[in-house]
Amino acid sequence: MAVTSYGVNANEAVKLWSRQLFTEIESETVMASLMGTDTDSVIQVLEDTQKGAGDRITMQLRVLLSGAGVSGNNVLENNEERLTTYTQNILIDHLRHGVRTGGQIDEQRIPWDMREQAMQGLRDWWADRLDQSVINQVTGNTGQTDLKYVGFNATVAPSSATGNTRILYGGGTASTENSLSAGSETFSLTYIDRAINQAKIATPIIRMPQTPWGKGYVMMVHPNVFRTLSINAAANQIHIWQMQLAQIQGGKMDKLERRANFPQVFKYRDCFLVEDDRIPTAPGTTTVYRNVFLGAQSAAVAFGRRYGNRRMSWKEKLFDYDEQLGVKAGMIWGCVKTTFNSRDLGTIVVSAHAPAL
Repeated sequence: MAVTSYGVNANEAVKLWSRQLFTEIESETVMASLMGTDTDSVIQVLEDTQKGAGDRITMQLRVLLSGAGVSGNNVLENNEERLTTYTQNILIDHLRHGVRTGGQIDEQRIPWDMREQAMQGLRDWWADRLDQSVINQVTGNTGQTDLKYVGFNATVAPSSATGNTRILYGGGTASTENSLSAGSETFSLTYIDRAINQAKIATPIIRMPQTPWGKGYVMMVHPNVFRTLSINAAANQIHIWQMQLAQIQGGKMDKLERRANFPQVFKYRDCFLVEDDRIPTAPGTTTVYRNVFLGAQSAAVAFGRRYGNRRMSWKEKLFDYDEQLGVKAGMIWGCVKTTFNSRDLGTIVVSAHAPAL
């Protein structure tokens, strides 16, 4: 009987596993679902480094013209307005990880394929690392200084320019994250209202992005914070179960929960509420979480030219007289929160206290 099999590093196997790994990572990650190449995406994929050599991309933002213009027969010459642009760099680097089997006796003892298990283990590792890196960026998690956990670009704290602050505090009266400790400073839907309002009056405005569920902002909150929405008994507060009931009655629940990598998604006004346990605590705190409100172009990602078209590097190697199989999966990539003129372009951090369980 003829049997089709692929040896270590067979060309067909490399292509098969590298593409399959990237595809499965996409299906497991929250942030990959928010990526796209157009400017309406929450996370914009920059393709320059996929097309040629280089380890960085310089992004450019052109500010809207603000001049009054001229009317009637007034002269336009010498009354033109100068274009104002700002730039930001995104660096990419090579990130790799691997697994190694114990030997043929290990494969004899277990009823599953070691190569398949290696792929699944690397898939889970990469999915978590991609999500964690992007979340560390958009939340401005300056407490994480290891570049392997932030997409190879140093994180920047939420901007706080007067009149255009990109950080809001639960309770509305606190002025620092360290002062958020009381039950009255927990998260509520009021703070989504505040974030939406801030997005609309920001300079430049924070645009509404396209998401897997339609057009709308995205608010990512930690599960401990999400829980406070379910138990909050304050007067005039909408409970999360009321939102869920409204979505079921409106026939929208199936649409909002279609993707398995989003365990719960609720819509409130023009904002999709998503929970994720990778939301970090504020530096120096243990119960204050940096939930984040995301608009269009909140972050940017880039990949190396060998890793375009949904591929990663896949390498297998035999050790100890071919007893042990080692598998390596790598990718050249980088991510960064978009910040221009010392202002975050598409993010608003909403810090709130959540009691420990």
